[in-house]
Amino acid sequence: MNIQTLKPNFFLEALLASNTEIQIKTAGITTINSRWQIAERVVPDHLLYYLENGSMEACVNKINFRLKEGNLLWVQPSVSQKFWLSPSMPETKVYFARFHLKTETHLLALEKNFFKMDDFFHLQNHFYDFLIRQSEPSIYSKFLQKSSIAIIFCDVLKEPQKKEIVNEGLKRNQIDHLHKFIHKNIHKRFTSADLAKEIKMNQDYFSRQFKKSFKQTPKEFLKQERIRRAANLLMESNMNISELARFLGYTDVYQFSQQFKKIHRISPNNFRKSVKDSISKPIKS
Repeated sequence: MNIQTLKPNFFLEALLASNTEIQIKTAGITTINSRWQIAERVVPDHLLYYLENGSMEACVNKINFRLKEGNLLWVQPSVSQKFWLSPSMPETKVYFARFHLKTETHLLALEKNFFKMDDFFHLQNHFYDFLIRQSEPSIYSKFLQKSSIAIIFCDVLKEPQKKEIVNEGLKRNQIDHLHKFIHKNIHKRFTSADLAKEIKMNQDYFSRQFKKSFKQTPKEFLKQERIRRAANLLMESNMNISELARFLGYTDVYQFSQQFKKIHRISPNNFRKSVKDSISKPIKS
């Protein structure tokens, strides 16, 4: 195997090049418990794990650490790895993808063996896009899939450079707190005033700082987060579209469907059909 080591910027450029192909070995969403484990192995592929809830023990390149709710792990090709849940750990919901990036002659890799991102909630919809487009044959879908994975990689690669305090906008710990609060309470009715109160900030000042950090208003952000949770429920629950819309606080099902399609570029029903097979796949070793 010939692996070309690239710097981050060149890696992303090479990923988006027309001659780079994403070849997926396995991908999907699953729930695991303490009986699950992946014994130590070395594979010639990239690996992505995102934990929506729960936790998982990991040993990558002989380094032990714990993955927690909201964490994303990206392991480079040909790196030793093993994963397991301790008996006391709760069931854990995992998004996963194992794939390699193939150019004409090389697999792409970076000098660092693995990358961990602590707060992935705001990028979760890009993992959705990556998963639902894995079986679509069109060039358009393949480009969108490649774009989704590039957005994920770009943010993960920037993680070490992130500062505790952003020059303009909310502090990093405030952003993390809001992500967790919204993720756990998205099915409830709350407003930007509630978010401001959650981090003990004046509402007007909060709205200005929020927009500096997220490049959109709290109202727009909450709308997107509800649609992302809708995608999650479409994959995991048996609720019909009307029930799901009501659960997330929508009184107009048509409005919900239009907002969903605007963000995910696919209707709720077609989204559910696209990911039906992926949801039931277990993580393969």
